Amino acid sequence: MNPILDNAAGSVIAAAVVALTTYLSSSRLRSYIRRKLRGIHLPDSKDTIRQIIRFLEDDQDDSGRFMGQFGHSASVAEESKFQTGSERLDTKPRLYLTGWPVFIFSKHHLEKSAVKAMIQAARTGVLALIDYNWVRVGVGATQFTNPLKPNSEISYRHTIRAAQILQTIDGDAPVTRAVLGRMLDPHADIQAGSGGWRQCNDQHRAEDLWASAYAVGLLTATLADASRLALADGLVVQVRDSLNRTLDWLTQQWEKDNWRYGEASTEENAPILFHECAAAFNQFRPEFSQVIIRTFDSWLDPVGHPTAPYLTAVENDFSAAIRLCYAYFLTRNLSTAINSSFDILSSWLRQQPFTACNSADASMLLDMLLTGEQSPKLPDAKDL
Repeated sequence: MNPILDNAAGSVIAAAVVALTTYLSSSRLRSYIRRKLRGIHLPDSKDTIRQIIRFLEDDQDDSGRFMGQFGHSASVAEESKFQTGSERLDTKPRLYLTGWPVFIFSKHHLEKSAVKAMIQAARTGVLALIDYNWVRVGVGATQFTNPLKPNSEISYRHTIRAAQILQTIDGDAPVTRAVLGRMLDPHADIQAGSGGWRQCNDQHRAEDLWASAYAVGLLTATLADASRLALADGLVVQVRDSLNRTLDWLTQQWEKDNWRYGEASTEENAPILFHECAAAFNQFRPEFSQVIIRTFDSWLDPVGHPTAPYLTAVENDFSAAIRLCYAYFLTRNLSTAINSSFDILSSWLRQQPFTACNSADASMLLDMLLTGEQSPKLPDAKDL
């Protein structure tokens, strides 16, 4: 045996062991192993944000009937579940899907030229829908249709949403002021005596969950901005009273059937409806927000991840996960338990690759990524 060679070989082996041990203990390798074992992609937040913005660019129509509106890639099958009347899906304005990108872009004051262009296109598209401060919708033939009249009616629901979008973009939009005046006019009878808001002016006059949710959003934003808008004290009182009655009605509807809507189940409708009015409930009815969240808790497994039954109840698993996570995101300042659930859900969601979803879901994910660890801002309005 040659002691010199033996020593050299030993040194090489020792160095190799040290190198291998260092590599095996490296965070890069551990991350690689986790990805392989779990079969998931751990996306970089900045990369995901870029993907979302590119997706939203592609999802916005640049011409035709839906010019400026988001929702080009939305699922018609899912949309059809939320039909409660005879409104034509082929001409239905995509204002739910257009609202969320505008709200989130505006919230974060994104300076990218592409984002500014999308906001302005949305503004142009929404204004094109408005006829004498109303948004009309096409309806199919029903037993109530007068053959001498065009098959359309005023949609209070879409009108309120359009006003909400324009208020977000322009601040003090003339259309928004006109719509708000009509909303608060008791002779217009848009808000029923029950506190709920009517869907349309003619065939579908019943109180509607989504018209009411949109009204909550517009009224809450108006209260929060009352000083800048220089609203008279009497008008502020009217807005507060109207909002109060709407929240009461929505609470009653939850107790009645957990916000089922059309053919959409509670799992499908409740999270996205709650997103629309979470700020108001958190501010003025925090105990009710916690009632909602306790229901959502039942859709989580023991480790805090969405259960398979919940995910399969919604057409798109990725969308389902975003919607549930966003509800916790919006309420995470109400209790440490909710905040803990959000941390677990958001960590789980970050492990999922960005896949096809609708513009609202993509915008909610964008909001969570951009906000990071900051708490969501609630309206600066006085208690009701």
